[in-house]
Amino acid sequence: MTTYKPDGLFAFGNALTVELPPNDARPDTANDATQKAPLGTLYRYKGNLFRYVQQSAGSGSVATAQYGVALWLAAGLDPSNGIFTVTADHTQELAGINSMAGVFGGIVTSGNYTWIQVGGYATVTCAAGFVTGDVAIGGATDLTLARVAADGSVTSVPFAIATGTRGASTDTFLLEASRLACL
Repeated sequence: MTTYKPDGLFAFGNALTVELPPNDARPDTANDATQKAPLGTLYRYKGNLFRYVQQSAGSGSVATAQYGVALWLAAGLDPSNGIFTVTADHTQELAGINSMAGVFGGIVTSGNYTWIQVGGYATVTCAAGFVTGDVAIGGATDLTLARVAADGSVTSVPFAIATGTRGASTDTFLLEASRLACL
C-alpha cells in the first residue's frame, strides 16, 4: 500500500518554533551553529524526508562528508528526552555497526545542527564492488555502507539491496524510514 504524504513539516511532541531552510535550499546542507528546530523534527522536501539532528565527532575526530553515512552516537539517541545526536565515526556509534541514522548532505561542524536525509532518493557513499542483488549493511569504514555478496550470509541488519552495479564511490539509494533499497 502506498501512502502519499505532502511536502511539509512533521514534528514530535509540542509545536515549537522551527526555522526552515530557504525555499530553494536543500535542508541537508545546513550547518547551524545554533539550534533552529526541535531535535528529531521531520521535514519533507521535494519528496525526500529529513530529520533535524545535532552532529558530534564524539571522542573521535572523523569529519562528516557529503553523501556520508550518519550514525546514531552511543548515548546520543533518546527521543523521549529530545536527544537526536549523530556521528560520522563508526567507533562511536550506538550498538555496533547497525545504527545508521541517515545520510549527510554536506560537511557539518562537530556540535552544530543539520538535517540528515532519512527517506526518499539519496546518494550514499558505498564500498567498491556492489553489483545487482548485493546487500548493503553498516560497516567498519567511516561514512560508508559495506557490501555482502548476493549469495553471501548476511549477519548484520540489511539496509539495502543493490539493483545495479556501482559505477563510482557513491550510489543512489531509495531510503525508506531507517532501511534502504538500492536503485
